[in-house]
Amino acid sequence: MSDIVVGIKLKADGSGLVGQLTNAKGKVVEFGNATTVAGNKAKKSSSNITAMEVAGGKLLSKLSVLGPALITTFISTTLIKGLVAVSYTHLTLPTIYSV
Repeated sequence: MSDIVVGIKLKADGSGLVGQLTNAKGKVVEFGNATTVAGNKAKKSSSNITAMEVAGGKLLSKLSVLGPALITTFISTTLIKGLVAVSYTHLTLPTIYSV
């Protein structure tokens, strides 16, 4: 942040004070506008972070359901592959040794 510097030259009729106060008021308004813009950006960032947290939670819940399914598929595939290998061995052995 920057400091707001205000200088005052007093004249006998007080016109310098009025001019400086007008300038100071303008600076305060600019500062207020800048803080409003910064607040809006922070609010948007916060909502984006919340959306990312929600998406991460959904992904985690889907992975927790998908994980066991993948493990079951792997085990089933391995068992089927083993059964096919055993069946193939039993089918081909009699023809090899039937000489």
